[in-house]
Amino acid sequence: MRGKTRFHLSNSDAKAMLGSSNSFSCNEDVTLLMDGKPSTGYKVLDAIPDPICLATSTGSYLYFNEAWIQRGPGDESLYNTTDWLQYVHVDDAGVVNLMLRKLFSRGEDFNIDFRLRSELGGERWFMLRTSPWPSKQGTASHRLLILTDVHERKCAEVALTMQLSAQKQMLDITHDCIKILDRQGNVELMNRAGREALNVDEGSELGMEWLPLLPAEVHQAGREALQEAITGKNVRFPGMSQSTGRPVRHWDNMLTPLVDERGEVRNIVCVSRDISTQKEDSDRIQFLLSELDHRTRNMLAVVQAVIIRTAGDPKSEFVKTVCQRIQSIARSQDLLVSGKWTGISVRELVRLQIAISGDYESRFRLIGDEEMKLDGRVAETIGMAIYELTTNAIKYGALSDERGIVTVQWDLDKRDSMFRLTWKETGGPEVDAPQRKGFGASVIGRNSFAYRGAQVSHAFERDGVRWQFVMPSREALASSHPLQPVAGSFRTV
Repeated sequence: MRGKTRFHLSNSDAKAMLGSSNSFSCNEDVTLLMDGKPSTGYKVLDAIPDPICLATSTGSYLYFNEAWIQRGPGDESLYNTTDWLQYVHVDDAGVVNLMLRKLFSRGEDFNIDFRLRSELGGERWFMLRTSPWPSKQGTASHRLLILTDVHERKCAEVALTMQLSAQKQMLDITHDCIKILDRQGNVELMNRAGREALNVDEGSELGMEWLPLLPAEVHQAGREALQEAITGKNVRFPGMSQSTGRPVRHWDNMLTPLVDERGEVRNIVCVSRDISTQKEDSDRIQFLLSELDHRTRNMLAVVQAVIIRTAGDPKSEFVKTVCQRIQSIARSQDLLVSGKWTGISVRELVRLQIAISGDYESRFRLIGDEEMKLDGRVAETIGMAIYELTTNAIKYGALSDERGIVTVQWDLDKRDSMFRLTWKETGGPEVDAPQRKGFGASVIGRNSFAYRGAQVSHAFERDGVRWQFVMPSREALASSHPLQPVAGSFRTV
């Protein structure tokens, strides 16, 4: 009994439940029939704190210990009339009755948790277990029924079960395929989306090896990712799968280690996200960009052809210069499309534009971060400027003799977050500022001002031309998101 809550358990209750006509007493002089003879050996049961009763193998109750009696309502007259099963919770009564019938008809001992209601309306969890009481001949002629209060433990188990059920429902709601792996790569848990994607029956996933569930083409990538995750690293790798009669599905797999309080990796969570739709969209966009590039090049070719046919002398220097400038625009366009509009590598841009120098290319020194990428619109402007600077260097500057070199250097100044690209010629003949400024000078010196925050300096120093482009990095460099073509980004000046 807990506090003021009283649980109804008595010897006559059990007798009434089982239909026994035996009568028994709980007075101190009561005797217990052992092997057909009177005995007081039952007194040892009173020393046990758990409620215990002794019954014959046929279901007749012989004795209830003090702990069992004290669980009763305190009115002994009720022991002869009250069926204690009426206090068993309605959801548990069926299984308790079944187990008791098997005990007394077949001698099958059991261990079961169930709830008893109190007279005040509450309920409490108990464990009922049975055990044989051997006779002097060693045969199990009687059975002990033992009650143990397990309310706190059972409530904690129920709460944990509900929590796990809620977590399972949360995992099953998501469309991502989620697996929890042990350090050996065996599956400990898989949500509904994962089972459906991998064609695994519910309940059969426990202990499965994870890698064989993947297509053979990604086994190596999956194995390497698992080994890295075991060391505590977050890892991701692409994958694909195809079920019979279904289209190919593309996956983004991410492995995240779960660590214990000592920082050791105990499990690994693998989340596989279906990116088939994104892959299809990406392929479609790439196709459209390639088509746009193709049509743009065709348009530039048409413009070039019109210029050649319109000019009086198709082989004139003017026609040659204009055609080369058109080709410079086309090269920058190719780089932008090949980079999927995510920006253009500064190094690749410079290398492509100085390619017109032919044999002089070995006299260029390129210094800067090879991974740094320019915004597509800024790259077009810088590309044309590099082309014009290369042309002038061949005609008049460092590349006009055998000794000069050109250094192109770019960097990001973290002090002011400015991107800087510098063209510096050295070792060539002395240069003077031109008396007349034409189209090339406009591209080199003024075209860059079309962008916010951009600054350009173009100096004819004694040892060679120096040109510098400066712009805030947030405007000049490519972001982590793909850039889309913007009206005017293919303009010519």
